[in-house]
Amino acid sequence: MSVCYLLNHQKSFHNEMKSGMDIELIIHELRLRIGRNTIPRDYGFPCFPIYCYYPSKALNIPQHSELIRKRIWDFKIDRAYITRQMHQISVEFFVPKVVEILYMVFGDCIREFVFMCVPAKTICGNELRWRDFSNAVCEECGMVNGFNYVSIAQEGTQKHNNLGSGKDAKLIFNEEAIKGKYVVICDDICSYGKTLKTFYKKLMNVGAKDCVGITLGVTTHSLQETEPMEIYNRFEFLK
Repeated sequence: MSVCYLLNHQKSFHNEMKSGMDIELIIHELRLRIGRNTIPRDYGFPCFPIYCYYPSKALNIPQHSELIRKRIWDFKIDRAYITRQMHQISVEFFVPKVVEILYMVFGDCIREFVFMCVPAKTICGNELRWRDFSNAVCEECGMVNGFNYVSIAQEGTQKHNNLGSGKDAKLIFNEEAIKGKYVVICDDICSYGKTLKTFYKKLMNVGAKDCVGITLGVTTHSLQETEPMEIYNRFEFLK
């Protein structure tokens, strides 16, 4: 059973809500209501984390938070023990959440967006992490799949022994495909937003009209009572 079928009643409600509103107005309203330390986050553009991500050093976190952390690790598929099957389970877990939030915010307007994931640091890692996920999200939402709109010209390097941030990959963008388009930027984890901000600036420099973001997790060091996606259900603008 497809995600779109399961969310059909919710989509119909939000589509009625969004009637008469264009994307530019929705993004403008979002910018008026969010800040750097709020949920959703402001990284120069509105960004919607789905879950709290507690680093491995965090102690006494709830069992469901441990499960989310494992799902994100499996999704990133950058550890030797993680299998393709484990990654696929995480893809199937996160796709419905991404679809739900995007429809909650934009209704059918989401079909006017290009969906672009922040590339991993290597070509192989990027293929494994993002291709199937991007295909699935776009199939459900009707967005343009921008997976191939950005390519890795020179691979980056991972950080070693948790020191530094490694070296970022050098990217090439399909400017013609991006110019004048609204873009949903997706990443696995956001901490301080540096990677997201950099990717956003590059997209705007090649002609994107505007962007919003969505991440699977947001790094959190103190225990939170609710997950970000639960907050969106009470976010007045989305009612």
